[in-house]
Amino acid sequence: MKTTSRYLNKIIAINSLLLILFVSSCKKEQTLIKHATDPTKINLTESSKKDELVDYIKNFKILKLFTNIKLANIDKVKFFNNMYYVLDKKTSNLVVFNEAGVFINKIGERGRGPGEYIKITDFEIDSKRNQILLLSEPNRAFFKYSLKGDFIKRISLDFFVHGFVLTKNDNLVFMSGRSSKTKMTLTRTDLNGKVIQYDVPFPEDIKIKSFGYTGGIHKQGISNYFTEATSSLVYEVEDYLTPKYQFNFGEDTWKEEDRYNLDKFVKERKQHNISHLINFYCDNNEVLAFRFKKGKYYRKGYYFKNSHKFIASPYNLKDSFLYSLLSHEIGIKTESFISALNYPLYEFLINSKEAQLFKDSNPEFYQYINDNLKGFSENDNPYLLIYEVKDIK
Repeated sequence: MKTTSRYLNKIIAINSLLLILFVSSCKKEQTLIKHATDPTKINLTESSKKDELVDYIKNFKILKLFTNIKLANIDKVKFFNNMYYVLDKKTSNLVVFNEAGVFINKIGERGRGPGEYIKITDFEIDSKRNQILLLSEPNRAFFKYSLKGDFIKRISLDFFVHGFVLTKNDNLVFMSGRSSKTKMTLTRTDLNGKVIQYDVPFPEDIKIKSFGYTGGIHKQGISNYFTEATSSLVYEVEDYLTPKYQFNFGEDTWKEEDRYNLDKFVKERKQHNISHLINFYCDNNEVLAFRFKKGKYYRKGYYFKNSHKFIASPYNLKDSFLYSLLSHEIGIKTESFISALNYPLYEFLINSKEAQLFKDSNPEFYQYINDNLKGFSENDNPYLLIYEVKDIK
């Protein structure tokens, strides 16, 4: 009888331990989506076609970057401590410039040695510790550097990574993609890579984790944003995933309930039958800049947070020059947006009929652009375009 009692006690103890482990595991994989408020609905079917973008652009400035390091494209810019931190993913260079565009230093080096990375996927600035956090997808790791570029530490990750953001409470949230281990879209860790939370489960039968042009996690401005692939619902990422903006492009908007029907999405997109959000958005305290595909046209817009007004790129030629010049925002400087202009885009635009129309209607603005880009050639690095977008009261 005593033997039976001891045996039962062991079974109860083992089952209790398994229950604790199961609850702990479930807690780690619980999705933290907080529906405290409904997302702000941005209905682009109501956009006024009379508004011209040029009326909203203020304090426009062109900045040349002086360096012998070749930059193919500029994908992201962060302005911190009066310095521009400029990322070119194609060449895997993260370069620092002062406000005059003069080269200061480079962060890290490509390679396979200590403190070296294979490729830069993304970066963040930890302003509390004055450190650069550099993410490398092929390394499956992130690297810590000082602002001067001195290597501090490499932190390896046991999941796939495609992008990340740093939250206000010092969490890192990675776009991790589906793996056999997590089957989750997002992985939240501390600053040393210790997993805290898995968020947003994939359906079991999904085959594609990302298209590159829709869905993803971003921080180009003041906010961390996440969208699932094909979705037009934007979440803000902090302690919770909070639905922030819901875009409506009209009757052809790709439906949320179809967001995992990826084969159908690809087919309808190729036939230009649908409209959807593209994964370029950037915000300051007053304005959200975004891009979308409307049928066969790529378009962009600005949503004014206080007045709930927005403007979006039209089909008329006169305004399309400026929308194309400011193709998408890649960072902010206080309340100014930052875009980049490479030579192939400049060459295409400056010789277009849209440029002539813009010149005729905005001669002073066009003259400033022409004067500051005189001599721009294919051997030059991209220029930074810095400007404010102000609501018209």
